[in-house]
Amino acid sequence: MKERITHRIWFGIIVSFVGVILVLQPGSGLFKYQALWALVSGVSMAASQAFNRKVAQQVPSKTIVVYLVLLSIVISFVPLFFINWEATLSAWLHHQPLLWLSILILAGVMSWIYQLARTQAVAKVKVGQIMPLSYTGVVFAGLLGWVFFHEIPDTLSLIGAVLVVSGTLCCIKPDSRSKSNSA
Repeated sequence: MKERITHRIWFGIIVSFVGVILVLQPGSGLFKYQALWALVSGVSMAASQAFNRKVAQQVPSKTIVVYLVLLSIVISFVPLFFINWEATLSAWLHHQPLLWLSILILAGVMSWIYQLARTQAVAKVKVGQIMPLSYTGVVFAGLLGWVFFHEIPDTLSLIGAVLVVSGTLCCIKPDSRSKSNSA
């Protein structure tokens, strides 16, 4: 992308990343093969944001989101050919289908809002400044876990959350040199 990442942004990224580690406290589970999915997720998100930044220089954000949603729908159909439909429907009907359907609809709406907001942000701000904001997802997930599931954060998680927010603020703070140069 040929965007220069300043030392301050690198510092903020590192501080935020250390905070994420303290919040998640991965332990030995990090070295299990299932943890590779989390790594694939993180790398995919980073690549997606970089690609969106490139495309957003020539295509409106709303158009990008429409194409991403349509492509996601098509790609999401692939696993449908590999599931046990009888067991899936039985499990679905055994539980509270309207509750789960409502939750999935809410998740879909939130995903769309996330995609639109992220695409518009990446179109306007350097990727190096936007990426650390995604680290705050663990802080918000922790808050939602606390509110809805009564999960009480421990001291390390709270310290990690402070580091994530501090590092993120460091990254999004406008560079004072660019202000004085533009004046």
